[in-house]
Amino acid sequence: MSNELELEYFQEQLRLAQQMVVVLRYSFERATPIAPLIKTENPEINAEQAEILEALTARFARLNDTLTQKLFRAIDALELTDEGSLIDRFNRMEKRSLVKSANELIEMRKLRNQIAHEYVFEDLMPLYENVFEQCEILFNVMDAIANYACANGWNQ
Repeated sequence: MSNELELEYFQEQLRLAQQMVVVLRYSFERATPIAPLIKTENPEINAEQAEILEALTARFARLNDTLTQKLFRAIDALELTDEGSLIDRFNRMEKRSLVKSANELIEMRKLRNQIAHEYVFEDLMPLYENVFEQCEILFNVMDAIANYACANGWNQ
């Protein structure tokens, strides 16, 4: 792939991810009033609240996938970096100061995997609580990527 095509791909993925951030922020804001409930010992969540939390969780997982599988790879391709493992990719994002620690990305990925593969209805409250905590980190990473793109002249 030529550098011009790689740049176009990165820009397309960044636009898509930024649209996903808008939708995730909307869900995050709608779910924020519910957050204190999920931290109680026996939370009583009604059907509407459960739907809001489910949307937040699904949107978090989708943005996490786009970030990990598309945006990070596109940045590596633009900088002519060998792909390597997922951990290698996370470490490079830390070196680029796109995240405070590669461990943050590892924890986000673990949460995404839990959402996708181990979704159990009996104990969703800890899952929702983790999503709330990780959303802020995800928002910060997306802001850092946008700033990184500007600094490198990759803006659209």
